[in-house]
Amino acid sequence: MAIKAHVSFPVRKSRGLDANIAAHFARLGYRLAEKSPNEWVFHRGSKFASLWRCDIRSFATTLRVRSVSNSSGDTRVSCDWEVWTFGTPKKETDSTMLEAEGRELKSLLRRTDPPHST
Repeated sequence: MAIKAHVSFPVRKSRGLDANIAAHFARLGYRLAEKSPNEWVFHRGSKFASLWRCDIRSFATTLRVRSVSNSSGDTRVSCDWEVWTFGTPKKETDSTMLEAEGRELKSLLRRTDPPHST
């Protein structure tokens, strides 16, 4: 059984995206496992943690972050989580907690967005 969550949002630039994404999720305890030009794969937690812990942040988690640029130069960032629960009952707040990590990234990246040109 797995818990899945998704967050997607636009940003106006992609410069500095790599460093900001890596630093944000490292701060949250994720380890970068794979990297390609527009995709980052992170891991956090342990498969056995779900047997004795209740905090979803300790469970084995795979996070895929992707960025896609469009013709106007904007970039869409998407974050997809899959948490291995080993049958542990899902709590209502589990997906919400993961989605909040993605919204924190959104806030971070938007603070570094350049202003609109007029």
